[in-house]
Amino acid sequence: MDFYFKDPRFSFSVYGDSIVRIIAYSAYVFAGATAFVLSFSDISRLRFSGFLLSLFLVDRLLQLGRGERALGLLPGEQTNVARSFTPRALRALLTAFRKTGATGGNFYFNLLLELLNDEEVRHVLERLDANPKEFLDKALAIAGEAKRAHAKDALMGLAEDAAVRSYRNAALLSESYVEPRNLFASLGEVDDPDITKLFYLFNISPGDAREAVLFSRHKKLFSGLHRFPRHIGEFAHIPRRRRIRVMNRAWTARPTPLLDSLSEDLSALAERGEIGFLVGHEREYEALLRTIAKPGKPNAILIGEAGAGKSTIIARLAHDMVKDKVPKTLFDKRLISLELSGLLSDADEKEMSARIQEVAREIRNAGNIVLVIPDAHDLFKARSGKGMAPIDFLLPVVREDGIPVICESTPRDVKAFIEPRSDFLDQFEKVEVQEISEEEAMRYLVYESAIIEREFSVFVTWKAIRRAVSLAHRYFRNRPLPGSAGDLLKQAAASAREGKTKKLSEEIVVRVAEQISKIPIQRAEGGEVEKLLNLEEPNLEEPNLEELRKKKFIMFH
Repeated sequence: MDFYFKDPRFSFSVYGDSIVRIIAYSAYVFAGATAFVLSFSDISRLRFSGFLLSLFLVDRLLQLGRGERALGLLPGEQTNVARSFTPRALRALLTAFRKTGATGGNFYFNLLLELLNDEEVRHVLERLDANPKEFLDKALAIAGEAKRAHAKDALMGLAEDAAVRSYRNAALLSESYVEPRNLFASLGEVDDPDITKLFYLFNISPGDAREAVLFSRHKKLFSGLHRFPRHIGEFAHIPRRRRIRVMNRAWTARPTPLLDSLSEDLSALAERGEIGFLVGHEREYEALLRTIAKPGKPNAILIGEAGAGKSTIIARLAHDMVKDKVPKTLFDKRLISLELSGLLSDADEKEMSARIQEVAREIRNAGNIVLVIPDAHDLFKARSGKGMAPIDFLLPVVREDGIPVICESTPRDVKAFIEPRSDFLDQFEKVEVQEISEEEAMRYLVYESAIIEREFSVFVTWKAIRRAVSLAHRYFRNRPLPGSAGDLLKQAAASAREGKTKKLSEEIVVRVAEQISKIPIQRAEGGEVEKLLNLEEPNLEEPNLEELRKKKFIMFH
């Protein structure tokens, strides 16, 4: 898709723009007065016209502060991103454009100075552990020293570049519209030495600016009447409206009393907004969705280490099923997770067989079940070392094409228990679930930090999150990301609260990581930095100079 930026106001003079504004405001005032007068008319047609005009004005009032079209609703292969800009973002861009055209100077700095007047942008800076006033002062100082200026004929190109970059940032973060905070994040990516110098002085990388925007988005989402999430799953549902449906469209579903007593209804949890949040795992999720929606053997087995995200992927499926964001073959189905402990406990082989057969009968009769079997390898363990394994009684359900089945297991258990049973494994499509990347883990923790802040009454900075992910990935490999980093961040938040510190900084995260790992992390990292700084010293004895040179290049460039 090709992106461009076009708005007629950028071709207007200041006076022309003022005249257009006056005409527009006058038109709304006239429309309001007309609607009021018509509403009291004795002629029914005029009253109805007044009612319609009032509805139009109310709709315009409700859209106040939004862009013309949401990001996902822009049609065509060529997209005019200006239609997705909020009035505040467009005003900042337009003001910087006109100021640069009238007085010269650096367009990007003029835009930055406009954005620093925005409360959400200042909040982003605070999350980046940068004092907004100090940032503004330094920006003014660098802007005053800068010699860079832009030719007038290139000015529109710079504005378009900033607009498209901010649009892509907003799309990446699933924003509804392009906000001033997205414009700020886009400045971290521009090829301008003065802007780069400013961000470098405050140790802000382009990725930092991009991800820290999520903090500001939280503050806006949960202000006003929105209830603050109690757990991470609710971030998938706010502020969207949830569809409530207790039966399928054809009203053909049948009750499943035994299944209900031996399972958890993930669809019901998704309806209540308690599960469904997912960061990363796009490839695995798409593979799962494609498999269970296909005709013939619609079964998938998710294979990954504990904590890799298998259950999170399934929770996202529940969210999308209740939102009808799945193929039509999955419409109106319930996602049910078997509780194997209840199914297998306190039962001899005969009783267990009867239970499983009754559950299977209810699933067949209901006709709207997608079955989830967590820790599926437990079904392969024979009772008391002899007799039939539980899977033998459930295998007929797995073989039915009309009942999608999703299993979860670990690589070790698959090899030990499931692979020897080819009659079972042949019915399934394998989906390998890998640990998410450090970047994805950081984004996940931005959301989780909102809950951590409420629990521990601390202000979590972006740098604390970044360091928690980095240290967890390096020193705490016994658990995959983001779980390991989340645990570290929570312990650091608890330490900050005990020390009566209101802000969770990266220094606190490092200190807690040292206490847990018994490794002097600060000293080790400090020693490496010392080597980098003294790389050019003639007496340096270092066997891997080439690697250190690469590190130095990355560190200082």
